[in-house]
Amino acid sequence: MGKNGPLFAEVALALPVNKNLDYEVPPTLKETIEIGIRVLVPLEKRKVTGYVLKLKTFPDIADTKYIEEILEPFPLFNPPDLNFYKWIASYYFCPLGYVIKNALPPGINVTTLKHLSITSKGKKALNDKTLSQSEKDLLSILAEKRKVTLKTLKNSFKDKRVFTLISSLLRKEYVTMTQSKSLPKIRPQKEKVFEVNEDELSRLSFSELKRIKRKSPRQFHILKWLRKKKKATQKEVSFNLGKVDSALKGLEIKKLINISIQEKYRSPLINYEETYSEPWKMTSEQAKALKEIISKVRERKYASFLLHGITGSGKTEVYLKAIEATLKTGRGALVLVPEIALTPQLIARFKARFGSKIAQLHSGLSKGERFDEWRRIKYGEVQMVIGARSAIFAPLKSLGIIIVDEEHDSAYKQDERICYNARDLALVKGKMNNAVVVLGSATPTIETYHNTRVGKISYLSLSQRIDNRPLPRVEVLDMRNEKPGTILSLRLRNAIKERWERGEQTLLFLNRRGFSPFVLCQECGYSFRCPNCNVSLVFHQDKRLLICHYCNFCKPKTDTCPECGSNKVKNFGFGTERLETEIHRYFPQLKVGRLDKDTTVKKNSLPRILEQFRKGETDL
Repeated sequence: MGKNGPLFAEVALALPVNKNLDYEVPPTLKETIEIGIRVLVPLEKRKVTGYVLKLKTFPDIADTKYIEEILEPFPLFNPPDLNFYKWIASYYFCPLGYVIKNALPPGINVTTLKHLSITSKGKKALNDKTLSQSEKDLLSILAEKRKVTLKTLKNSFKDKRVFTLISSLLRKEYVTMTQSKSLPKIRPQKEKVFEVNEDELSRLSFSELKRIKRKSPRQFHILKWLRKKKKATQKEVSFNLGKVDSALKGLEIKKLINISIQEKYRSPLINYEETYSEPWKMTSEQAKALKEIISKVRERKYASFLLHGITGSGKTEVYLKAIEATLKTGRGALVLVPEIALTPQLIARFKARFGSKIAQLHSGLSKGERFDEWRRIKYGEVQMVIGARSAIFAPLKSLGIIIVDEEHDSAYKQDERICYNARDLALVKGKMNNAVVVLGSATPTIETYHNTRVGKISYLSLSQRIDNRPLPRVEVLDMRNEKPGTILSLRLRNAIKERWERGEQTLLFLNRRGFSPFVLCQECGYSFRCPNCNVSLVFHQDKRLLICHYCNFCKPKTDTCPECGSNKVKNFGFGTERLETEIHRYFPQLKVGRLDKDTTVKKNSLPRILEQFRKGETDL
């Protein structure tokens, strides 16, 4: 197509733009361009990232511009992925290019930087009395620096009319604007690999080897170690031999070692011990449910199931065995969980059963880790993906089964950028890929349960717990019988003490973080609220800040009311931070761990806290 004549590409821009644009393919790019490739294209006065959707010999418009650059030598998505993206764009009324951008790992897009610089005419105008003070200040900044990006100027310049000022200076030719392409924020990580040059080494005489051993013992030791290892990365060499940079350089000069560069993956998998590796005997209900799922997996046709099982009925074991059967057919598995907090434990359990050929995708990973996990999936190096709602976009080859655990959870709904429900997208993706979809829940949503009644989804029930274990005993306590302001009732305090004396652990659940959910002035009733969201600011005692849990607006806590000047400002309610304080007050001897968004900011802090509890290093 278009080998002799012109060739055009329909491109979706990685912007909230509702229309795809046609661009002409330069003769130098005709051999390499294909559907799914990411390109750099001009848009008005800037350059933006786009994705090739279609190649054609005639454009829809006249006077098309040329594609400037191909950003990868391989397509980022295939036709089935594109059909999935198109369905999302159509169903959720979202620009296709924006859908594709959000489906791909963050940080890989090329951006255009705009630079401002002062002209010679602008330098002469620095003392012009007709210029405003703001215009002079802006020119002075540009005079001091050769080039300033538009973004830097916007953030540092005090006058909010900065763009109006720049437009005025551009018209007067006091400043000029240029553009440059910035590199993607996330790129493949690379490392050095060392190996012995056997050809050069074989040419050395015995006396020459003895001389190296006598004069350069470290070089001789490296050669001996490398011959045993065959190949070693820079990290492996440093770990085993210490700091040997100069010795390696000497061997490189003597051509006794070869140095190559290879890509490496940033692995997010941590060493999380797991003891549930051995599968146990299944109940009759589990076996029946599994048989129905596996029969559809082997047919390689779309089928959807609701696995309705009470807590502790063994739904996860059904997932594991269904995935095992799917992997044996050579097809892949996608497991969705509603919260990132569930991912480390689930990955550990799956690793114990299937090994380390598992990728994970969720917002808790760094951008580099997400990029590398995505590449592992794209290159077919893993057959199983576990993650939160964004993992629905994982480019798994030959998808065979999708598991949506806790399908009722509202966390599967995304309400920013692209608004979608990952549970619904799992059903659509399963249908497009002739895969089996299993929705698991103890409390399924009304719509899912209704779909089982009308025959759209097959119903599977697990009504009994494993080994017929009884459900936990539940007590409801009337806190009106406690003293006003009491957080922990006497009954609860006694129960915690009994468990600790028996060497057992306690879990307390509270759906509020922070110290106090709202702060009020008792004199005038003034409530400290977020100026952006108009919701109560939450007091965090560790930081001494009032924080909005929606937009992260924060300000220091004051003891004086800004409305009436009274000092009768009081905290009301309690969150996890205050609950922890209360626990320490009543039980100073207990080792307490707190798990919420504030304590899991640092990398790997979530699995570390869970592991400490699993090992019994925390009592509560």
